[in-house]
Amino acid sequence: MYMKHKKETPPLFGEKALKIFLPKGESESVAGDYEELYAEIVQTRGKSRAYAWYWIQIVKSICSGVTINVWWSLAMFKNYLTIALRHLKRHKIYSFINISGLALGMACCILILLWINDEVRYDRFHEQTENLYRVVNDLNYGPVSQITRGTAYPLGPAMKEEIPEVKEVVRLLPTRRLLVAHGEKKYYEVNFYFSDPSLFKIFTFPFIQGNPNTALSSPSSIVFPRGS
Repeated sequence: MYMKHKKETPPLFGEKALKIFLPKGESESVAGDYEELYAEIVQTRGKSRAYAWYWIQIVKSICSGVTINVWWSLAMFKNYLTIALRHLKRHKIYSFINISGLALGMACCILILLWINDEVRYDRFHEQTENLYRVVNDLNYGPVSQITRGTAYPLGPAMKEEIPEVKEVVRLLPTRRLLVAHGEKKYYEVNFYFSDPSLFKIFTFPFIQGNPNTALSSPSSIVFPRGS
């Protein structure tokens, strides 16, 4: 009567690690060799020493495989670069057309993406962004049509009075140059805007100093933007 000894097998994770970092044929061959040696070491020196030996070999094999792969990748990149430079040198006009077309196409794509990003994120910091609407004029002169931002000033109060969905309106009148007086001091202010008091009820502009609810409460009130 005899007892059949169960064959000791190394941890399965080691074999999976070899398959990840080594080529398929090489990983299977190395894993098979390590499995046989692992079983012999278990019989002669014990399972704990076999376990330690096995993982040391796994780490060495992975490091060696990664090093070889990196070296070959760099060598192949060098060869590809050399071939590309020779091709560019031999076919200068053809290469110039291809590179210029690629560069122009990439530049156009980047500009389009930047424009779309600006349009999507425009004034998104306002708390009521989803409820803000701008009224424009759609002017038609026979076959010619034009959309302008200017509207009649009575339109704002009329919309608020006659349309229940309109909660607040604000009208803005830009001026390029305006004479401003404070006591005896007088000076010209550029990019000046006249506005209704409801401006800061609709738009969310952070204030460094002052109260946005009362900032434009009187006709002589002025709000200075940051950096002015």
